[in-house]
Amino acid sequence: MYHIFMYGAALLADIALIFLTIWNVVSFDELKNDFKNPVDLCKSLNPLVLPEYSLQAVFSLTFLLTFKFVSLLLTAPITIYHAFRYTRRTSRSLGIYDPTTIMNRRELERCQREGWIKLAYYIVMFFYFAAMLLWSLISYLTRN
Repeated sequence: MYHIFMYGAALLADIALIFLTIWNVVSFDELKNDFKNPVDLCKSLNPLVLPEYSLQAVFSLTFLLTFKFVSLLLTAPITIYHAFRYTRRTSRSLGIYDPTTIMNRRELERCQREGWIKLAYYIVMFFYFAAMLLWSLISYLTRN
């Protein structure tokens, strides 16, 4: 029974992560096309970094504690990447984006590429969590 709630919560969390990632991709595109300045971009994105990283870490931890090792293996790489990215940040604020370096072409391209890769990953995970939720529901209903 708890599998249903766990995968349902993971599915909802993944939807939130998809929206946060879309926000990042759109924001970096606005910066690239000069519709937004770097200071405003960093002010809008930096407060979203910790919630995104924490949400990802929470459902990775949940899979670890419930012994769902396949799901853990699928979610652990991005959680480890988030931890690595956050500990290697140049800014000492709560976020990872620095207005002085974000306009560097390499940095901007890296942030855009990271956003697109994370968006693809979260979409794939959405379908995985939906399938696992459906499988958990079917197996629960056939047992009772």
